[in-house]
Amino acid sequence: MAFDWNNATTKKPEERISLTLPEGDYDFTVVEAVKDYYQAKEGSKIPSCDMYVVTLIVKNPDDGISQQVFDRFYFDEEGKNAWKVDQFAAAIGCPEGVPYKKMFKNSVDETGMCKIVVNGNYNNVKKYYKAKEW
Repeated sequence: MAFDWNNATTKKPEERISLTLPEGDYDFTVVEAVKDYYQAKEGSKIPSCDMYVVTLIVKNPDDGISQQVFDRFYFDEEGKNAWKVDQFAAAIGCPEGVPYKKMFKNSVDETGMCKIVVNGNYNNVKKYYKAKEW
């Protein structure tokens, strides 16, 4: 089969190459929010569940270069990760009572501030700040 516009992507967002930013607080813009399914591996702390993979663009104030940072929001049955989803919602100014599915669908182009940490060769979001905090 020839490679053309009708082909499907072959890499999931979290598999793309990413440069690391120094740890710190950064402004972000949401550029993608994709619904996916997390298949737990043996011994995983998180059970298999629905998830959203969010792509953020974060601008490094030191060199002005924008970089992608990926974050995953797991919807496990016990709700162990609900705190992170709620932090994200507050960071982008989403009002209370909006269904999560709608919030993620409408999150593209929204902005906020988060704390970035380094995890090996990648960045992770440790915390999202409420819109009023920044």
